[in-house]
Amino acid sequence: MGERHELDWAMQFCGSEQRILLIDPNAGASVVPMAPLRAIGKGATVTATVAEPAAVTPALLQQIRPDLVVTPLIGPRWDALDTGVALTNAGYTAKLMILMPKLPRQALVLRELRILCPSLDIIVADLPEA
Repeated sequence: MGERHELDWAMQFCGSEQRILLIDPNAGASVVPMAPLRAIGKGATVTATVAEPAAVTPALLQQIRPDLVVTPLIGPRWDALDTGVALTNAGYTAKLMILMPKLPRQALVLRELRILCPSLDIIVADLPEA
């Protein structure tokens, strides 16, 4: 697979970090490593892995050692709180980026997540309005 540039948005949150775990409720019962991606102008190679929420285990986190985990706010059977709790229970203590639409009381959602998952550095990436 050739050089791709889709993860430039993540680099603004990651700095020099290079391993990203993308939580996708539609990934099926699999963990899919993606080809390394280049971040334009950042001089970093980003390694991304896609996994379904139920695949978040201590073993997976030890294998991938993600610098950043990205999850949607709400999925069909799983939400960002479920992801945060699973990460916390698995011993993950780095960044969790939540993809969410602009909400009227976004601060309340963040406060609840930060209270229930204090070991995570939770950041938000606002999704564009449809």
